[in-house]
Amino acid sequence: MHPWAYDLDAVDIKYIVNNNLEAEICKYLSKSVHAQIFWLSFFKPQMSCSADEFFEAIRELAEMQDMPGFYARKHKDYEHTMDELKYVVSVENNADVICKLIDEVMANSKHNCLQHQYKLYSGDFHHTTYADVNNMASTYTFESKPTMSQFSGDQHLGGLSLKEVIPFQDCDL
Repeated sequence: MHPWAYDLDAVDIKYIVNNNLEAEICKYLSKSVHAQIFWLSFFKPQMSCSADEFFEAIRELAEMQDMPGFYARKHKDYEHTMDELKYVVSVENNADVICKLIDEVMANSKHNCLQHQYKLYSGDFHHTTYADVNNMASTYTFESKPTMSQFSGDQHLGGLSLKEVIPFQDCDL
């Protein structure tokens, strides 16, 4: 926190002191698992963020979802929403807006980068100097084609899978 950037009389100290707010965030965003994953991925334990940070994260999500023009089409609506929210997005006060906006992005996409792992190349995984099977400790396992079976019993992660998405496959680079 930078004291020169905030009116310290207006800052709620509970957000600074309590850094384990995952359960509370999930409670407020309980209408959408996508919104929960999105918020915890981009903003960790924060209960609020600036609107420009939030909408930049939405832009990044749309890009990761392979929807490059989505944010540009919605930009005017997002500016209006920022103004309505007084340029602060709060999980506690704006949960419905957060869930609606994130679910809108997810409904318009063909991928789900919030709940799947993506491989951006074809074929088996080949080691690098940083991930070499022979140099890994025995506590790690190596799968050239991961099945993610360790998550099969989890309510939300049970459907986690590896998607092979080859970007720029139609381009001559």
